[in-house]
Amino acid sequence: MAKILFGYDTERFEEPSVTIHFLHTMSQMHEEYHIPCTLFLVGKVIENNADDIRPLVDNPLFDLQQHSYSHRPFKTYVMDFRSVPDKELANIEWLQGRPKVIVHRGLTLEEIKEEVTKTQERLHDLLGIEHNRGLTCPFAYYLGLLDRPDITDLLYDLGIRFVRSWGRNYFGWQPTPFDVQPFFYEAHGHDDMLEIPIQGWHDVLWKSQHGWTNIEGYVAMLKECLQEVLENDYTWSFLAHDWSSIREDPEMSGIRAFIEYALEQEEITFMSHSAFYEQALAERTAQ
Repeated sequence: MAKILFGYDTERFEEPSVTIHFLHTMSQMHEEYHIPCTLFLVGKVIENNADDIRPLVDNPLFDLQQHSYSHRPFKTYVMDFRSVPDKELANIEWLQGRPKVIVHRGLTLEEIKEEVTKTQERLHDLLGIEHNRGLTCPFAYYLGLLDRPDITDLLYDLGIRFVRSWGRNYFGWQPTPFDVQPFFYEAHGHDDMLEIPIQGWHDVLWKSQHGWTNIEGYVAMLKECLQEVLENDYTWSFLAHDWSSIREDPEMSGIRAFIEYALEQEEITFMSHSAFYEQALAERTAQ
C-alpha cells in the first residue's frame, strides 16, 4: 500500500514570527484532517519558539525530530546546471550570475557532532523529549549518506536511527526519483538505521523555479507525483518547509488542497516518520 509521510523542515530561526504562524496554521490543518506528520526542528528554532512548539509534544499527530542546530550541510554536495537550459533557471534569483557548477562544502565530523548534540539537548531541556532518533540532514544530498559511512557511524553513536538525507538527483537538483525508496544502512553495519529518502521536489526549489504565487501549478505537480506513488505502492517522504509553506500562501491552501485530493484516493496510508520507522524495523526483524 502506498504511504505518505508528511515532513516539515522547521528551520526559519531568523524569523520567529514565521514559525509561530506556520505552527498555528499547520497544526490546525493536520488536526482537522487527522493526518499525522513529522516536524524536523532546527535547534535554534527550538530556542526561539519552545513555548509555541510545546503544545505539540504530547499530541500523537505530531512527531518531533531534529534538523541540526544551525542548518549547515553535513556533507559536501554539488549542483551541476551545465545541462539545464537557462530558461528553466531564469526565475531563480539566487542562481543569477553564479557559475553553472556550485559546490557547497560539508562540515567536519566534530562539527556534525556538535550540531546534533546541541539539538538533542534543546529537545530534552526545552521540550522534554527524552530520545531523539530522527534527523533530516540540512539541504539533503545525492546518494544520501551511502558514500559517508563515517557520518552514519557518528550519527548511530549519537542515537540517531532514521535519517532523511537522500533528497537530490544525480545533478544535485530536483526532482529526486520516486524509485529511491527507504533502505537500511546494512552496508555500513547499521542494520537498524533507516534512510527515508525525500522524493520529488523540495517545495522551496519548485516554487523558486516555477513561481511563488503559482499555487495551482504546485498542487498539480503534487497530484501528478501522487499518481506515480499510487501506481507503484511507493512510500513518499513529502517535504515542505515552515517559511516556504506560508510564503504567498499564508493559509497553506496549496498543501490543504493536496491533502483533500489525497484523502479521496484509495489504498493510501498516512504515517509519521517515526511510525514508519517502527513498522519498517518490525518487518525487517520478522523476515
